[in-house]
Amino acid sequence: SQNIALQIVVSVLNSTQTTEVQNVLKSLSQDVQDALTKYIYKDMGMPRWGDVGGSILLPWHQKV
Repeated sequence: SQNIALQIVVSVLNSTQTTEVQNVLKSLSQDVQDALTKYIYKDMGMPRWGDVGGSILLPWHQKV
């Protein structure tokens, strides 16, 4: 179930335009940003991270 949640989070992040990342983050509470950071780190720890995950999550990681 945690992997499904992770897949959903990555899917939502992937569907967000890079230019919108900062505005989306500003709209999130600090608690939600903290949870998002945990999902980003969890996905970065997955074996396939360097493939698609890096290009999706790196802009989010840099701005969180």
